[in-house]
Amino acid sequence: MAAFAAEVASCRTVFWNGPMGRFEVPAFARGTEAVARAMDAAATKGVVTVVGGGSTARACVPHCTCPLLLLHRSYILHKRPHQAA
Repeated sequence: MAAFAAEVASCRTVFWNGPMGRFEVPAFARGTEAVARAMDAAATKGVVTVVGGGSTARACVPHCTCPLLLLHRSYILHKRPHQAA
């Protein structure tokens, strides 16, 4: 976890898409929490940070306080063949 935090801190721009495992399960959440805190700290220091994806953004919210951290959620809507246009 310290290695990820060090890499994030050394960057000028960071895109993060995807939690570090099953963050919803407390026993597996530490990696995602550590990266979220590293992203938050980097954003506070002026690093451009973009968190992509709904799950990743949801994982970050409890651990991030910097208003400069960009959370991006995208949705792909599929029209099913049986649905009317």
